[in-house]
Amino acid sequence: MTTEGDASADHSHRTFSYEDGGTAFTGLLVPRAPGAPARGGVMIAPDWRGLSPFMRQEATRLVGAGFDVGVMDLYGDGLFATEESQAGPLIGGLIDDRASGVSRMASCLEAFRHATGAAPVVLIGYSIGGMVSLDFARSGADIAGVALCSALLKTAEPGAPTKVGGRVLALHGTRDAICPMDMVSALSDEMDIAGNDATIVLYTGAHHAFYNPEAGTDPTARLVYSATAAARSRDMIDRFLTQVLT
Repeated sequence: MTTEGDASADHSHRTFSYEDGGTAFTGLLVPRAPGAPARGGVMIAPDWRGLSPFMRQEATRLVGAGFDVGVMDLYGDGLFATEESQAGPLIGGLIDDRASGVSRMASCLEAFRHATGAAPVVLIGYSIGGMVSLDFARSGADIAGVALCSALLKTAEPGAPTKVGGRVLALHGTRDAICPMDMVSALSDEMDIAGNDATIVLYTGAHHAFYNPEAGTDPTARLVYSATAAARSRDMIDRFLTQVLT
């Protein structure tokens, strides 16, 4: 386990701080260039790696399209995992207490908007960050939409709201062993029943974390990168942002 400050940073990247439940959090902020027209904000909820090089790269890419971009600190105190085994307890805490993820996202988004003035905002959630993003969207949050990329697509907890304010885009691999197709089907049913404006796109042969080169290409592993699915998912997300934030 390491801290955000240990990771490589671009000169245009800076941090923003927020507090939730007595824990200090340090997110990554990549604002649009001075003078660039405001297109809205994008908040990335990362996978188990947290503020990883890949998430920094994606933030920089999206800033180039004219958005203010933030990367949420999922775990607190700027921590992120370098190995999947390190992330187990941190991810488990978010799964066991899903309300804590919603609260952290609310605090993060408030601080992000204060720092950038960005409104509206779209969330992009990867893996466990996708679960947090969707739960937050269900909570009645003031967001324009949520894009979920190889996310942990859990249905709402019993008694929790299922109506989402804003559009939903879910991009998923058919060979995802962490979030298999029965979970995708259950989420689709929930979206239908709630009357949400949702689009679910499936990439055949793609595994969990197909978007991230850091996952490697061993077809027998749980996490497997797919250059084809990654490129197509980036294109879908870019089009989604343009549609929702125009």
